Amino acid sequence: MDVSKLHRSRKPLFILGAAVVLVVLALGLLYWRLFASAAPAPVPAPVASQPAAAPAASTTTSASSATISFVGDLTLSSPEPSTAFDSYYEADGPSYYLSKVASVFADSDYTVGNLEGPITTSTDQSSKGTPPQYWFKAPLSYTKILTDGHINAVTIANNHAYDWGQSGIDQCKQTLSKAGIKYFGYSNYLVCEIKGIKFGFFGLAFDRSKSDISKCVQALKKQGAQVIVAFFHDGTEGSYQVNSSQVQAAHNAVNAGAAAVVFSHPHRLQAVTTYKGAPVAYSLGNFCFGGNTHPSDMDTMILQITFTRAADGSVSAQTKTIPCSISSSATTNDYQPVVLSGQAKARVAAKIKQLSPRP
Repeated sequence: MDVSKLHRSRKPLFILGAAVVLVVLALGLLYWRLFASAAPAPVPAPVASQPAAAPAASTTTSASSATISFVGDLTLSSPEPSTAFDSYYEADGPSYYLSKVASVFADSDYTVGNLEGPITTSTDQSSKGTPPQYWFKAPLSYTKILTDGHINAVTIANNHAYDWGQSGIDQCKQTLSKAGIKYFGYSNYLVCEIKGIKFGFFGLAFDRSKSDISKCVQALKKQGAQVIVAFFHDGTEGSYQVNSSQVQAAHNAVNAGAAAVVFSHPHRLQAVTTYKGAPVAYSLGNFCFGGNTHPSDMDTMILQITFTRAADGSVSAQTKTIPCSISSSATTNDYQPVVLSGQAKARVAAKIKQLSPRP
């Protein structure tokens, strides 16, 4: 066999195979350029999402303030059997009595006074012993005097609350509630929200007991009260001087947690001061007072206390005294308290300042 011929016959086949390989490679490169680069990018493996962090709970709230007006004795009748007080009701209606101070109360966030004598029809007159003694009671319709005058709440803890027995005070409470007037005193506590602050009120008469006062404060705190006000009926009638019983009651109340303390009973103005930063008004005097047609002293005031509760729960208070007279007449008691101006205002303001201890 001619080997040289065999090699010559295979050479064309080798060249043909190489050409085929080159064509395949070229076609493969062209395909990759045309199609592979246009293919979608591979989708990355899913990553577990992290829950969004919950917003931090707010630990602060803005400060809140409320202004409360306090007044002394609201004695809505003359002593039995006199009808002097009633004659004005018959002539001028219920709005007459507080018409000259109603705007002050309407501008306040809340107004509180001492209801000296029940609103009742009870005939169960209590026995009081040695004369002279006085009994007060107002007809049921006289709640309109309070509502027309923008009085929001009253204390019923005083020495005339039971002039007409248990039936008298029970009917009084029912009548006040029906009229939308809040009340507190003795075992009756009041908790109400004023301008976003929960206020608690308690009232006691001639009781300076540390344990009794603490019991009242704790009862109000359990009901959610944030700012507590004590309203005492105590002191010496007819005196401008604070007595030791009043001082003890006030100090015990503040030490127990009261933010302010006010008093009625002496029928005179007494010192306005502070104890451990808490306002103390030892006597607000008379206000709408049916007990006497010609009282020897007709000076009175509206005490306004602005309470501020800070975001941290701390409470501060600022006082303002508004000099008033229990009568719009200078010569007789017409049962219509009025805000004073001019020299009369200056005189009563100076009187309050003189009665009050200097800081």
